[in-house]
Amino acid sequence: MGPTGETSYSEQRRLWGEDRGISWTPKNRRPEKLRDVLKECEDLLQQNRVLDVRWRTLRNIQVLLSNGSLISILVSSSSGDIEKISLDKTLTGKVPDAINKAIVRDSFLLFSLKEKPKICYMYFNKKPSLDFKKLEKMSAMDPKALVWWSGHSEEAWPWSPMTAEKDRANMAIFSLNGPKIEMLSFVRSDSEPVHALFSFNQPHHILTLEQSSAGGGENSIDSCIYVYNGTKIEKLSTTTIPLKASIIVQQRNHAEDKLLLGCEDGTLMLYDDHRRVTQMTKGSLVYDMALAPVLIQLVAENPSPQHTLKLREYLLNPVKLNKVSWSCEAPIGNLSDNSLCCHDNLVILFDRGPLCLLRLELGVLTNGRLGSVELVSEYIKHEQAEEAVNFLNSMNWNTEGNACFACMSIIMNYLLKLPLNSEREGLLEETLGSFYAPSRPLSDETVLHHRDMISKLSRRFFHHLLRFRRFEKAFLLAVDIGAKDLFMDIHYLAADLGNLPLAEVAKQRAIQIDNESLTSDTGESYDDEEEDLSYIEEEMANGLIRSSDGVYYHNDEYDYMHNHTVTSHHLMPLEDEDSDGANFMQGAQRSQHYSGQGIDELGIDDSEEIANPAGTLKIVHFGVV
Repeated sequence: MGPTGETSYSEQRRLWGEDRGISWTPKNRRPEKLRDVLKECEDLLQQNRVLDVRWRTLRNIQVLLSNGSLISILVSSSSGDIEKISLDKTLTGKVPDAINKAIVRDSFLLFSLKEKPKICYMYFNKKPSLDFKKLEKMSAMDPKALVWWSGHSEEAWPWSPMTAEKDRANMAIFSLNGPKIEMLSFVRSDSEPVHALFSFNQPHHILTLEQSSAGGGENSIDSCIYVYNGTKIEKLSTTTIPLKASIIVQQRNHAEDKLLLGCEDGTLMLYDDHRRVTQMTKGSLVYDMALAPVLIQLVAENPSPQHTLKLREYLLNPVKLNKVSWSCEAPIGNLSDNSLCCHDNLVILFDRGPLCLLRLELGVLTNGRLGSVELVSEYIKHEQAEEAVNFLNSMNWNTEGNACFACMSIIMNYLLKLPLNSEREGLLEETLGSFYAPSRPLSDETVLHHRDMISKLSRRFFHHLLRFRRFEKAFLLAVDIGAKDLFMDIHYLAADLGNLPLAEVAKQRAIQIDNESLTSDTGESYDDEEEDLSYIEEEMANGLIRSSDGVYYHNDEYDYMHNHTVTSHHLMPLEDEDSDGANFMQGAQRSQHYSGQGIDELGIDDSEEIANPAGTLKIVHFGVV
């Protein structure tokens, strides 16, 4: 293609982009004069430090500089380009020198100084409006500020009769009530604080990271929880996390049960507070919550996804990363327009360098949202089922149950459409096991809300096993579910295939469940249940029954039995899925009638199940008497 052809192609690309709202070059029309203001912002960023950056709304970014200048940027909801830039220089020259940290909010500014143990508080008397050129509506909450500083030094205290506890404190809470600021409480931490913040889930809790005081010369960090009860601050718990190098960055997830640490040697560590385990990896890659690499690329005609996005190619001089902020961090209530498709914008600030704004294009079906459901959908779209299952197992059913069920449905629907093999069978078991055998206890509300819908998925898995003649797994799954119709399905299919022993045992199981259902309806099931439970517990004590993370239900309590061997029989109360409407069912009752007609008669190799790393899936319906 000659020069004329390249010029024509570039012109057509420009027209195509501008017709779709994409800015090819910054315009300089009045009154915005975007090109001139953008140049002025670049000069300010080179001459001043960035004190704070926040997303006021899903489209509006605020950047506070060390000279007091406040930059407000309006991002396009359709293309992610910059539409407007507003410079507020009202505080220029009024901000004290040598500022360490700063916080900008709609109604106040808060500064902490480097050389002096002082904080500077500025309150805005005028109520802001909803216009972009002005500030938005004030928050109705009573704001509080947490201030912490280095308080541990090797210097001896000067001679004095008594040192006040307030003078030795290195953490304080201030109340910001209109134009007044008042200290509420203070405390001195046991170790040197590295980071501190208020808890999002528990407003009276303070989460800190402190340099561990443990000796031995090893690097470690303490994750501490403090509670503010209105009068004083007290420490609730301390968890020591071993490190291989000093940390330089840290971040918690919204559920606050996972802590991500970045170390000096490039190691990325993920600490799970519930499991009390630490996973780590090394490399300049993009990872999801399960530490699986995520491919990324710039929008181009020829797709070429990579592990990293090399931004240095677009910068003239070497720069140092300062801050990164997602648009999803904007307050939920601060929506200045009716568009909700700006959740995928990412602002990157470099030290004394330019401002970078990235937009992740995720398609119109997801409204541009980047979340757990969208990420699992992308994994399934690219046939990465294992990464999707690992991501699901990293989620919390108690705090994000709807998202977990959506991810489970996406994975199950994908795997059930494919021919069954050992790998997919294990993935299906792990997917259902995220609910039926979770790593953390599920609340009663979570179980009651999702059990019926997930029961339908487990039944689909059962029929998928039958479709591929996996009678051993299907029979054990039917034992765990405890539904009569499932055993009858096994009976009819086994009879058609000539496996008469299996057909007879499945039919007897169905008859037994039907009889137990009738007994339960007569009101005699409570005594029988207690006898059965004691009988099973006695056999468990004698090692006759094996369990794998089973859940035994009794007296409205869940007991998680941890024994990592494969199960053949389980006693589990659950909702009856039969048509007679019984409310309680025992999954598999160990009776003398079946003692001589066990798994071996069905042609099921028990040793093969033990050798299978996937094991047997434990399906528990959490039935309520």
